[in-house]
Amino acid sequence: MMTKSVFVVSLAFWLLVTLTPSANARQERVVRPPLAPGPLDNPLKGWCTYTYRPLTQPYSMVFRYVAWKDLGPRAGEYHFAEWEKRDWDAPPARGKFIVFRVYLDYPGQPSGLPAWLLASGVKTTRYKEYGGGVSPDYDDPRLIAALERLIATLGRRYDRNPRVAFVEMGFLGFWGEWHTYPRTELFASPATQRRILAAAHRAFPHKVLMTRYPGVFPGPAPWLGYFDDAFPEDTGGPEDWKFLSRMARAGAGNAWRSAVIGGEMVPHAAPKWLGDLFPKPCARSRPRISVGSGRTIRRWSRSLLRNILRAARSWCGAWATSSPSPRSVMRRLLLREAVSRSALPG
Repeated sequence: MMTKSVFVVSLAFWLLVTLTPSANARQERVVRPPLAPGPLDNPLKGWCTYTYRPLTQPYSMVFRYVAWKDLGPRAGEYHFAEWEKRDWDAPPARGKFIVFRVYLDYPGQPSGLPAWLLASGVKTTRYKEYGGGVSPDYDDPRLIAALERLIATLGRRYDRNPRVAFVEMGFLGFWGEWHTYPRTELFASPATQRRILAAAHRAFPHKVLMTRYPGVFPGPAPWLGYFDDAFPEDTGGPEDWKFLSRMARAGAGNAWRSAVIGGEMVPHAAPKWLGDLFPKPCARSRPRISVGSGRTIRRWSRSLLRNILRAARSWCGAWATSSPSPRSVMRRLLLREAVSRSALPG
């Protein structure tokens, strides 16, 4: 009888607590944002830009390259705070989200390898392509082990840092883009590629990583996105090396449903691809361009739209921030197609 009484009292108390409105519920307020000309901006989409020149469009993310030697000039010593102060806290980047990529080899620039690693005997090969540079032996066990330590340390510093939007898988290849084309013999073996990607996955369990090409990891994963760094020229097309062809072949065509797709526009090509949507900074009337006929511009613009839609990109950088915002570009391209009664490419 005592047990039954205790049960009844406990049930009554639970119902009282559950059904009584909480203080938070009583203080709930409904906020209705004012009308806007377009959808509300998501802070992790749109332009992700460099900040070395004046910017004319709203942006919430900035892109940062960094050489390994600048992060770790001496073995076991890391200068993250100095990098953040210099590149994250500069006025154009202050308060913005960060997408970063670490490189070892940037063609046309001095090697990004730390001097202490070169002194350990890691082999390097000089090349002349893209302005020349020095490519390390990516399969050297000493380099791989040091890279794994660097990646683990980056993860401890940035995995839970709220300013980091996405982490691009640099480290390997020209510009950290996971290729050494046309010097393919200089690139890392598949085993090394998998090992470096696995190290990054361990180091950044709370971030979405982005890699240049699909296929290193078997199948789509919510933690792995992709960056197409030659958009839109190398995005779509019948060639097997194009970005969308690679994605389809790797079974990653729907990766955008669970991860991020982004990357930079072809350097200095915005006037070509945006056509008369591209503004000249000093123009006082409707801007004009001289890169082709009206028919050519319309064809390029339709190609741009088709690649935006097919690739399902959520951000674009880093060479196009003096052009209209992605949202504005999409609306105006769609309007142009509707007015001309041209069917949208599938």
